[in-house]
Amino acid sequence: MKKNIRKQSVPGKPAECPALPPGSRGILQAAALLAVALAARLLFLGRADLWQEEIHLLNISQPGASPLAVFSAYWNHCISIAQLPLAGVMQNVFMHMAGGGVLSSHFWLRFPAAALGALGVVGFFKLAELASGRAAAWMAGLFMALFFYPVYYSRELYCYAHVLCFSSFGLFFWLKAMSSASWKNLLPGWMFLAALGLSHFAGSFLIAAAGAVSGVRWLFLLFVRKNSGMARASFFAALMCAAAALPVLPYWIRILTHDNPHIAADSPYSIPFILNDGVGKLFLGGLPAATALSWLLLAAGLAAAARRRKSEPMLIPLASVMLVTMALLAVASKNSQYASARYFSPAAAPAYVFFALGVMALPRLFMKEGKAAARAAWICGGALLALHAAYYLSPMYMLKTKSLDFRAIAQWLNQNLEPGQPYLMESAYELRWVGGYFKTPGLTGASPYVHVGGPGELERLHALQVDFMNRFPEAPFIESAHHNAGTPQGIWTWPHENFRRHVRLANDELRALVRRGIYPGEPGTSLKETDFHTDIYYDTPEDRAAKARARGEPALFRWAGWNCVPYAQDPRTRAVEYCWAAQGASGKLEVQNLAGRPVTGRVSLVMTVAAPPGPVDVFVRRPPASPLRFRMSAGQFHALETADMEIPAGGATLESGVAPGARATPVQGLLIREARFVSKAGD
Repeated sequence: MKKNIRKQSVPGKPAECPALPPGSRGILQAAALLAVALAARLLFLGRADLWQEEIHLLNISQPGASPLAVFSAYWNHCISIAQLPLAGVMQNVFMHMAGGGVLSSHFWLRFPAAALGALGVVGFFKLAELASGRAAAWMAGLFMALFFYPVYYSRELYCYAHVLCFSSFGLFFWLKAMSSASWKNLLPGWMFLAALGLSHFAGSFLIAAAGAVSGVRWLFLLFVRKNSGMARASFFAALMCAAAALPVLPYWIRILTHDNPHIAADSPYSIPFILNDGVGKLFLGGLPAATALSWLLLAAGLAAAARRRKSEPMLIPLASVMLVTMALLAVASKNSQYASARYFSPAAAPAYVFFALGVMALPRLFMKEGKAAARAAWICGGALLALHAAYYLSPMYMLKTKSLDFRAIAQWLNQNLEPGQPYLMESAYELRWVGGYFKTPGLTGASPYVHVGGPGELERLHALQVDFMNRFPEAPFIESAHHNAGTPQGIWTWPHENFRRHVRLANDELRALVRRGIYPGEPGTSLKETDFHTDIYYDTPEDRAAKARARGEPALFRWAGWNCVPYAQDPRTRAVEYCWAAQGASGKLEVQNLAGRPVTGRVSLVMTVAAPPGPVDVFVRRPPASPLRFRMSAGQFHALETADMEIPAGGATLESGVAPGARATPVQGLLIREARFVSKAGD
């Protein structure tokens, strides 16, 4: 039998703990880092509403469809919104596994991304450890676990958590493959890099950079260093990158051979400006002093890597991949309609390695090597972590929405509008969210012109909006896009002058966060008066009556029981026509007398019957008088005018509809494009 060699405790002296088995300490450290990263990502995860990009992915992932159907749908989505399938397919699988109840929880919808982003920190820790050792891995790992950029993008129902995770693991196995061409490195490296490419088009640039660096290193080792063994490893690493690019290649061919706004435009920002914005927001934000410090630490980290090129040779390939990827992403952003610091997410993993090395290197400029310099580096790193936790992450956790507050707009409309009433959105794009995702039941969101970026488009949009508001004075104007804000021509002011009432819905939490310079939006985003709030201009029923009286109108129509609906769209001009609709074969029109005494006149209507083509008899009457009958063709608008009738001081109710027995086929409803009361001369 083996002897019991456990040391006995001595009274008054604590017993010695047995040493951890080899590798156990590393596992425990990785688990601790994972717990910290996960906690930072799960805190208040469900507080903010889903914002536009998240709703996009939720719609595309189609909870009721199969994963294969979702994967197939992305073949077209890659053209319209430049999206690749992996994030949507993974979300679809999760929703199938979690059940339908998950759709009502923002927390659980975002949970897969948060978990994936936290897991990516472990891969990143191993990457930093492989490139530069345990001390740098801890510094960089804590940055990746707690800095705003990786935390923010791991808390979205979107694709960037996937990019952060797969790039970290992909680069880890790529670096290992550069030293050893083993299938244990090449196979997982190929899997993670292919997953990165299928998560976002920006991931392709990192794959291309890694492949190029591997190829250059292969040639250098083969012909300059004459090291055939290491050259062989680099050659297979390059092949691994090429194989990882193959799954995304068909999508690139498709997007490059079709018109789309993602590559067929020119950003107003210069390449250095875009690059500067990306580096700043990756680390300390876009404010001038913070950006300067970010560049200083990155440069210090690269200089430290150059000094360690012999003792830590993998730092040079990793730095090369980071620099090439950032350059490619900046050029691609310049040639896109969109530019955002989020596109630099594939380069985040190597960047945080060199930020950490920079933090560790700077104290050594002022003190000798040793424990004092190490302590000073950790004090600096701790200060940066505290800055992010208190100054950046705290306001992020307070966000109720990550963009304009479309839920607040929908709530205001639902509380203040009557059933059937329309509301006018400044941009048709916003109808996806207000009325689309944030429901406005019984109300109609309207945008009479779907404009693009051509010359004169806003003028055409405004002309059609004025026409709509004149025909539907019940409709408030929702000004959230604030077209032309910050330009010499200024915001369109007609709604401000036309309506008597105004309410402002502000997103103060988002404003506070953007002021800190860290929010990874469009480069150079400056706070203007119109940013982060929505203006609603509207009239009450009393306001509309007073304005009609001022115009000399004797009566005003009310549309209780009717709904404003779109009935036609011109494909040549993208213009949409709207009218009032009543279900069934009849409807009632309320006429409000504005004169305060009985008035006489005719009712003029432009109307049609929603029914199969053919002749139809319609009637208009004011009970108890006999109906006036008209013959028209169903589906075509006709102008009708009644004989003179009297509207009492208290108003009247008119009935209109299809004459009983005059139509054998079913009638869907009545449509009225225009209604006026024309008073009798001298009345």
